[in-house]
Amino acid sequence: MKLRLPLRWRLNLFSAGLLAGIYLLLAILLYSSVDRLLLDNAGSYARQLARADLVHPEPPPRGGRGGKGQPDDAQLDSRRADEIVRALAGPGSSVVVWTRAGEVITSSSALDANPTRPPTQSELAQAANLPADGVYQYVSGSQRTLSQLLPIEATNGRGVLQINTSLAPADTLLGQLRLLLAAGLLVAVLCALLFGLPLVRAALRPLDRVAAAADRLATGDLKSRVAESGQHDEIGRLAGSFNHMAGELEQSFDRQRRFVADASHELKTPLTALEGEVEMMLLGADGGNPATRQRLLLSMEREIGRMARLVSDLLTLSRSDDPRSYPLRQQQCDLRPLVGEVGEQLAHAASQHTVACDLPTQPVVVSGDPDRLRQVLLNLGDNARKFTPAGGHIRLSLCVAEQQAVVSVCDDGPGIAAADQPHIFERFYRADSARTRGAGGGGAGLGLAIAQAIVLAHRGTISIASNPSQGATFTVRLPLA
Repeated sequence: MKLRLPLRWRLNLFSAGLLAGIYLLLAILLYSSVDRLLLDNAGSYARQLARADLVHPEPPPRGGRGGKGQPDDAQLDSRRADEIVRALAGPGSSVVVWTRAGEVITSSSALDANPTRPPTQSELAQAANLPADGVYQYVSGSQRTLSQLLPIEATNGRGVLQINTSLAPADTLLGQLRLLLAAGLLVAVLCALLFGLPLVRAALRPLDRVAAAADRLATGDLKSRVAESGQHDEIGRLAGSFNHMAGELEQSFDRQRRFVADASHELKTPLTALEGEVEMMLLGADGGNPATRQRLLLSMEREIGRMARLVSDLLTLSRSDDPRSYPLRQQQCDLRPLVGEVGEQLAHAASQHTVACDLPTQPVVVSGDPDRLRQVLLNLGDNARKFTPAGGHIRLSLCVAEQQAVVSVCDDGPGIAAADQPHIFERFYRADSARTRGAGGGGAGLGLAIAQAIVLAHRGTISIASNPSQGATFTVRLPLA
């Protein structure tokens, strides 16, 4: 079973590990710098003596002992070598004088307890060929010893001076530094863990509140919200987004409940009527009269048709909520003949009204489904017919404005109050009694909702402009092809 640490512990351990890594890197750099500094200091005094006149006197004239011959590189003046050793040897250091051939001329024995690695032949040759102020150095021995190789001049040749300096004081200081750095690392990690955990817990506390609110939301508490701190950081934006989501869910569930209640109410009326009429026929209420039976059957047919239209409208709306199940037959469509056909159908259906169509002379082509667009215009026209009194006017118009096709349907009805206009396209919504089904009605309050769904599927917009007692104008805008 995999152990999963809480997020606060993971963040705290990560921050402590990051702090420890940075501390170790800086400690290594500091330790290396101090080590180099101590090495330089350990050999600096010896190098200063080695470069003094005691070790490098004025060079004698060449060829004194050999006439025109070269000095003997294999030999150095023993007396001169002894002077060098006595001058440089001291507590914690030893001196060895070498010929360039690798022979020891003289040496001190101060470091015999910690013998150093003797220089190799190549190291001696390299040191002998250095300039007068050059130095070759290395560290060796079980207890570290700094060996410095310097070229020297004598009356009978050039040799190599080896100065061995004990690094015990430097190693002691470095050991203390290691202890201090290790203690500092331990203290830093403990402080990061002890003080970091409360800080991380305080920073993540809003997430706990969001999680608790999400749990309450999952159990059905749609009014669950998170207290916002007012800060515009990531957690503040998360709280705002959660509250917005919760509000949208609450509104969605409210709409769904109203939708189910309204749909049940709309279906209940024709079902009740059908139930009564069927019961009457079963009880023989027609008395064997064919005309009475025919009248009851026609009434039942109307109720069944009403139920079929309602179910069809509900199916259309449910499909419009998911574009994948609401396919459109996209094609180039000229709206002029489409608006003209709808105007003619409306004129036949509304014989008591005056229906007029204003169409442009040029084609108005959009990309869309002609059958769906015809359904939009029929719904708007039928809505205008219902709420326009006898003798009123209905006008359909088509024009082009701002690279959009604009279709308007105007009526002379009672109009729609400003308070009702934001809700006019909601499902099953009906405005005040002037525009209910009693005014000329019969609808279930789904026609405008279907019209809006189809227009939105065509990337268009639908709007309403109305004043009480001055009629209403529905305007559909679709992008031109």
